[in-house]
Amino acid sequence: MAVWPQTSPQDLAAALAQAYPDSVQMASRLFAQRVPGADCGPQLLHTFPTLTLDTLASTMAKGGYAVADTSKGLLAAWPQTPPQPLAEALIQAYPGPVQTARGLRAQGATGVGCATSLHKAFPELVAKDLAAAMAQAGYPVEDTGAGLTAVFPGLSPLDLSIALISAYH
Repeated sequence: MAVWPQTSPQDLAAALAQAYPDSVQMASRLFAQRVPGADCGPQLLHTFPTLTLDTLASTMAKGGYAVADTSKGLLAAWPQTPPQPLAEALIQAYPGPVQTARGLRAQGATGVGCATSLHKAFPELVAKDLAAAMAQAGYPVEDTGAGLTAVFPGLSPLDLSIALISAYH
């Protein structure tokens, strides 16, 4: 606004909407520019006023923002948001390992493909947790074992069997 101090908020929103026809593109651009989540949320809502709590959370997630930053963005856009709807919007935008594994299985991903994707999305998962997510998603034990072996090549046979037994027992 410093360049054009007389620009109205409506004109600014119209210009941004023309520059970014899609809210995810704008969120991605803001993320690339290292705009904090607390600033991103209100900017997106101003430019795309039809966004809801759920759609703003999803937009920021797809734009690259971490869950904590998206939470700050949602609260900056809607400061009076109660904890329950905030949590529900974040859970929907950032599915956990089991939901991700179920989605991968529904798309026909192999055990190796699922394990690799889960490991990239959730690098903190240890073999036992990854096996549990795949088991709960419906992967057969053989597929889960192949996935664990691919993702954790140094996993000993004992540790592999412990992870599989705990997941499928």
